[in-house]
Amino acid sequence: MFDLLPELWKRADAREPRFSGDEAVARADGVAKRLTGFGLIRQAENAGSVVCDACAGGHVEEVTLIKSPRGTPVRAHIHCPEHGRVRVKLERLKQWEVDFTGLAGAVARALELAGDVEELVLGRIWFLGKATIAAKSRELFLARGLMWQDARDVLGASVRLNAAKSAIVFAAGEVPPEEIWNGDAPPVVALKTVAAFGKDGLTVDRGHLEALLSTGRKKSPSVPFASFPTPAGTTWSDVRLTVTEAELRVEAKGKRKDYTFQTAGFEERRKKGVPDRLWALLKAFGMHGGVLPFKAVKEKDRTNLKQYVSDLRQRLSALLPGIEGESISYEQKDMSYHTAFKVSCEDALQFPTPPGASWTDVSIAANGETSHELLKLDDGLLCAHSGR
Repeated sequence: MFDLLPELWKRADAREPRFSGDEAVARADGVAKRLTGFGLIRQAENAGSVVCDACAGGHVEEVTLIKSPRGTPVRAHIHCPEHGRVRVKLERLKQWEVDFTGLAGAVARALELAGDVEELVLGRIWFLGKATIAAKSRELFLARGLMWQDARDVLGASVRLNAAKSAIVFAAGEVPPEEIWNGDAPPVVALKTVAAFGKDGLTVDRGHLEALLSTGRKKSPSVPFASFPTPAGTTWSDVRLTVTEAELRVEAKGKRKDYTFQTAGFEERRKKGVPDRLWALLKAFGMHGGVLPFKAVKEKDRTNLKQYVSDLRQRLSALLPGIEGESISYEQKDMSYHTAFKVSCEDALQFPTPPGASWTDVSIAANGETSHELLKLDDGLLCAHSGR
């Protein structure tokens, strides 16, 4: 299929980023329709003039539309000095323009960003959403016209962009010099270096993006960490996590995605191929329904548990960007850690409930003294355990 993207990037900095009916986007079978469907271009008003194709002069003439006699289809003509009145196919009058808001949405979908796309400066800057990229929580933006004379003023007027602590800016056109920024320049990535057009629409090479942003870092993740496309307005109470031996299901406000422990960022970096201690801690929360008593831990290990919980909070914030507040709190009244989200573990003990049983058939009685403790595994992981 005809690759429109190179032409799209060329037009990104044009004042009127349009394609005419004479160009390949119109001539190639079904391309304009597909690209319109994917939201990358939209049909604009018809052209009022075209290049004469009846002679080799290459002159541009104004189109005259003829609507008579009544009931006949509209016809279009131009006047050629050499050939006189020349018929023009109506398809040549069609025009399309780059839909930058649609492009912003396509990039956000391709990267599965959290939050909603928002146009910050009309026709120039868009907020795309949040994600964890190169092991850091980021806010992503799209901008065009960064080579125009007013670029510095436009960037300075975008409060949201300037307030972002860890911004990434995709340039729809060319990457501008750092001097146009009113402060420290954020990472600016030319969209043409990471974007491609696939059968299902725009794709963005996240691995390449990770590599570009990891330059100069001592260590970078062997597998790019995923981040859940958190719907706007999500709170931790809207989130449900289901943990298995090696996978994690994330659900929030009707969205659901499954991750391996590696892509969710829970791989042990030294050993590789195995989950780390934070994965075991998350499973422990799942096995206890989101409540982990502090007294269940041996006193000598309690300092470590505080740090592990703090690290788990950061890991979950990276996995589900854009959610305000703490994901795990400590309740002084019962000296326990509580998750603000729902969490379960498929390894949790379950009673073999007989068919047809109801709650009126259930009775629970203590049998001897029970105790709870957190046991250290061979690799230093923590897991929940209960025993008599």
